Amino acid sequence: MNKTAKKIYDSVLTRLAIEVPLFAESVLNKALKNIGTNPNDVTAFEMKIAIEKHIEPFLRENLEINKGLQELGAGIIIYNNTGKIQYYSPVIKKLIPDINSRLFLINKLITTDIIQFEDKSIKILKIPIINKEGKINHTICFVNDITLDLKLDEEIYSAYNQIKKQNEELIKIRNELQEYEKVIDEKYKFIEKSELATLNIMEDLQETINELENAKKEIHDLNKNLEKKVEERTEEVHQLLKQKDEFIQQLGHDLKTPLTPLNTLLPIIAKKTKDKELKKMIDITYSNTKQITKLVKNTLELAKLKTTKNDYKLKETNLLNEINKVIDSNKLIIDNRKITIENRLENNLFVMANSFQIESLFENLLTNAIKYMKKGGGIIKIDSRKENGFVEVIIKDDGIGLTEENINKIFNEFYKADWSRHDMESTGLGLSICKKIVERHGGKIWVESEGLGKGSTFHFTLKTDNRKNN
Repeated sequence: MNKTAKKIYDSVLTRLAIEVPLFAESVLNKALKNIGTNPNDVTAFEMKIAIEKHIEPFLRENLEINKGLQELGAGIIIYNNTGKIQYYSPVIKKLIPDINSRLFLINKLITTDIIQFEDKSIKILKIPIINKEGKINHTICFVNDITLDLKLDEEIYSAYNQIKKQNEELIKIRNELQEYEKVIDEKYKFIEKSELATLNIMEDLQETINELENAKKEIHDLNKNLEKKVEERTEEVHQLLKQKDEFIQQLGHDLKTPLTPLNTLLPIIAKKTKDKELKKMIDITYSNTKQITKLVKNTLELAKLKTTKNDYKLKETNLLNEINKVIDSNKLIIDNRKITIENRLENNLFVMANSFQIESLFENLLTNAIKYMKKGGGIIKIDSRKENGFVEVIIKDDGIGLTEENINKIFNEFYKADWSRHDMESTGLGLSICKKIVERHGGKIWVESEGLGKGSTFHFTLKTDNRKNN
């Protein structure tokens, strides 16, 4: 079994172990047997066939497993003010096998924990329910298995990079063989046209020609096989990326479906209730539901940006119009925070871009600057310059600033600086999304700061629309 097939085999076995723990290996081995192979000799392509023809139909037909899959999206634990578990949904036993021996801490703040097991990663969102005396009655925990989220990208792109590297090596070998074939052809023509050879050496020359022809045929056959292998490897990569895209779409549907009615009904319930304490708890729940929805939205947006497929169209985009839209939509909070915006972008600054993505880029950068301004207001300066076919946009604030460690990690997914760890309005994905948007448009993004308390300056570049910027 090669490395790619081994990774896919282990990934499928892990998934089956979650769904049917007692029969995972037997189900997978039976699927491989049905297509005429076994775990020791299976290839990545055969693994794909086994998944499509046997594994996926098995999972779809198993009603109990489908129910377990739904529960995995919304496992719940409830414990009282002493940390004693009062209830947990059945799926929790699968997610956290040692749940009955775990001790849960009491905290009045909404917190998020990650539990790492050898074979999986579990995320727990803890929401305390506080009574009118300010004491904790109990705590509700939302539990999710994020193993596939973390591992699937890594496995697929690792396989993709490995196959890509192998393809490059095969193409290099093929090119070398083609050059060698040209040399042989030239020698063959030279020998054919040679009029100086004597009759005594003609037989030796003919034998050499025959050997060269055989070598030429062997090289031609090898070249055809190499081209076939390149096509097969490329198809495997396309299939893996297609599976990832389908997984992302299904994930979005599964996560958005239960959140939509909560976002709709909780405000209505809060409006109708007369109990102030109950209304306060409903408001807290609604606030956290909106935060989870925002996290889902940002996660899916980032996941789509990370795919290799660029399916949005670029069009002529005026950067001043896009930043003005974002400034107008945030005018209320800008005025309330006593922030001054100095927008120095030129009116004729055009780029070829997706306007929706550029608006999202400006929205994340501007709201990030507003969020971390000092109390009492400040100034945000927006400027630009053109150089070597690119437009560089600069957004400078006089806010709380960044350390060198912050600068090195600021664009990492889910990263939050120390002072924003408990900011429930932040998902830790906004700047990661900015980085992906800029890179997908052929530019780059970076940040500078002289230190804490000295503000921050974000820079990004985009290719200019030469038709408009000349």
